[in-house]
Amino acid sequence: NCYCHVLHNGVKTAHGDLPIDIETILFILSKFVPKIRWLSLLRSIQRLLETFEPVKLFFLTQETPSNVLRLLKFFFDNDEGLCILHFLQNVLSDIQQAELQLQRSYTTAVDLYFIITSLINKLRQKLSDKYYGNNTRLVSNDITKIDPIRSEEIMKAFDVFINTVIGYIESYFNYDSEFYEKLSFFNSQSFNLLTWKNVIDVVDLIHIDDLDIDQLYSEFCDIKCLYDNLKKKSINLSDQVKSYISSKTNGFSTTRINHQNVVYDDNDDEEIISLSNKQTEDFIRSDQLWAYLLNINPYSKPNF
Repeated sequence: NCYCHVLHNGVKTAHGDLPIDIETILFILSKFVPKIRWLSLLRSIQRLLETFEPVKLFFLTQETPSNVLRLLKFFFDNDEGLCILHFLQNVLSDIQQAELQLQRSYTTAVDLYFIITSLINKLRQKLSDKYYGNNTRLVSNDITKIDPIRSEEIMKAFDVFINTVIGYIESYFNYDSEFYEKLSFFNSQSFNLLTWKNVIDVVDLIHIDDLDIDQLYSEFCDIKCLYDNLKKKSINLSDQVKSYISSKTNGFSTTRINHQNVVYDDNDDEEIISLSNKQTEDFIRSDQLWAYLLNINPYSKPNF
């Protein structure tokens, strides 16, 4: 998925803004501590934080001098590294959530605008509030008591990191954002679903040759009327859609759709990094809603 790579590369680019190269630290640690195997950056950080105190004690008590051990001792000998780990865990969790939403088998172009803009807005909110998780705040407060200037420098580095990630994403997204925004009105969760202005805006953008606009409008009215009537039924629209999809999939039950995305890491056959995007029972997938509307519409024509 192109935008998964954009998010990944945005983090990689921003990593250089941090005062400590966490990727290098984690890679070195993976050679010493089997539990901290080199996985995705987020998962490696989570594992290190789970075992931070015993791992820290181990390296601080090592006597054999070497460049690698000196680097690790420096990392564990102050709270700066711990603060950065908590910061990255907090921010990367939001980015991973967006990545997994992009990787869903049913994610389409109409979903892209909501996924990317939601992530950017959340990162901007963190930046505005200067809040990167409570653990980050607590460790930062401890650093402030010892060296307030250094604490301020670390927080500024966090701000630069966030700005770099946002800037990198927008450098790709902004070029087509108007197009994706107009497509997003076809998302089942959109407040502007099925309005003629949005339909004609998309038509004007994609320039379909020989498209009969008057016929398209007639079809739009049919779909709109059908949609409004379906919403008035005693049965929830979500249940109607699920029942229809189930009937078209050889009776495969879709009454309970588990909106879960799972990413398997080739280097780790014991762990599954998963994110469950739990939705309400009324959640309707955009692709299934449109499949339902277009197939049950008795006046369906090829234009719409």
